[in-house]
Amino acid sequence: MAEGHFCIIPNGTKSYGLRIDTGGYVLQSFEPGVRALTKRNPNYRKHERFNQLLKAARSELDELMRRQMYGEMQRLIREEGGVVIPVFVNHVMAATTKIKFNKISGLKDLDEYRVAERWWFE
Repeated sequence: MAEGHFCIIPNGTKSYGLRIDTGGYVLQSFEPGVRALTKRNPNYRKHERFNQLLKAARSELDELMRRQMYGEMQRLIREEGGVVIPVFVNHVMAATTKIKFNKISGLKDLDEYRVAERWWFE
């Protein structure tokens, strides 16, 4: 989580939520108005089987079959992936007093997408 991901936003936009992710690249250094230096993201990859499963699972009506598809996708990520994703924004709905944090940023979702760095359990 220490590295920021390089994003492109349309010229003149005021919302960073409308960014176009670059996927295979990570921002290495940035000097406004001078340069943006990127490097290949070693954890980025396109996996044909995963993409096929994802597309099929999203339209699968049989709950058991859909569960098996998502299970296989999780297995592919666990066995072949190079990164751990701690949370998914639109799937986590919970409340507890065990989660602690300091001042939360209101600029982006999930505390500027830095929830894994700034929040902790007690």
